[in-house]
This record gives sequence, structure tokens and C-alpha cells, in this order.
Amino acid sequence: MKYPAGWHLPQTHYLSSDEEFFVFDGTLCVGSMEYQKGDYAYLPAGMPRAGMHSDAGAVVLTFHEGAHAPIDDDSPG
Repeated sequence: MKYPAGWHLPQTHYLSSDEEFFVFDGTLCVGSMEYQKGDYAYLPAGMPRAGMHSDAGAVVLTFHEGAHAPIDDDSPG
């Protein structure tokens, strides 16, 4: 995925699937965590994300295990 400079998703949400990603370039922030070039992350299904943003943009390789559906809420139902 390519996130343009200034991209943001302000609402708290979680995903219905596990997500793994590797940052090839730039910086991607998920909640209070900042992932930079060379960083890897594993985010389990149902993990609350207090927004996401990329101030300068980022190039990220992302994998989802199962169906990928974002859910606008702070905890799994």
C-alpha cells in the first residue's frame, strides 16, 4: 500500500483479521506506535487502533489473514 503524505484515519477502529506489515519507506503511525522504514508489525484481529496516520507518506507491504473488514469501534463485539 502507498499512503500519501498527510494521510489520516482519525476514528478508533479494529480489523476482523490479523494484519502483518513491513514498512519499505516512510513512517506509518497506528495509535501511539510509530513504524519506520525497516519495521515489521503483527496486529491481531480485534486489536483496537486509536486512529492511524502518515504525515510524510509511507510504502507498506501488508498481509491479512482471512477476510479484511475494518470496524469503527474501540473493541470487538
